[in-house]
Amino acid sequence: VWLWQAGVLAADGGVAAFGAEQGDFLGRPGRLKVELHLADGRPARVRVGGHAVTALSGTLRIA
Repeated sequence: VWLWQAGVLAADGGVAAFGAEQGDFLGRPGRLKVELHLADGRPARVRVGGHAVTALSGTLRIA
């Protein structure tokens, strides 16, 4: 939402979207797509999706 509000991300047909990639060099590619859906010129819904590789898994106990 902030990128759209700041004028960095343009909306086309009521949707502002961008993608991000990382991890290729390490052999753990990750892809992310973010969509901001607008209704009446205002943010109405944000969708986040993509594909990633688990790099770390575990359990954290807080005492």
